[in-house]
Amino acid sequence: MNKVWLIIIGVLFGGSIVKYELLIHVGFVPVVVAIVAVIIDLLLLGACYLILRRYPFIDVKQSMLFLGAFIALEILYDIGIINEIIRQMAFFALIAWAIFRQNGSAPRPPRQRHKWHK
Repeated sequence: MNKVWLIIIGVLFGGSIVKYELLIHVGFVPVVVAIVAVIIDLLLLGACYLILRRYPFIDVKQSMLFLGAFIALEILYDIGIINEIIRQMAFFALIAWAIFRQNGSAPRPPRQRHKWHK
């Protein structure tokens, strides 16, 4: 596994610990808890983008598509639209998509030509 993705997993793991510890102290008003959880999830997505942007060899578009789907599942769960079983099934489907997708249609960088090949 790449070091960048270990950093991303660490940020997401640390953010979820902060989120659930903070939600215990916010109170039991469901609207406030949902708003705070969504704000923390969006901050985590922004932090992941800033980390991915630092490395030029990573496809930021595909990585943010994966992370955006993951954070969207978390937001839907925090708001209460989906339950935990559906969230887990969708998460495993997202992991399967990331592992088994075909990158045959991805554009390749052009071959480097030297000046004397014109």
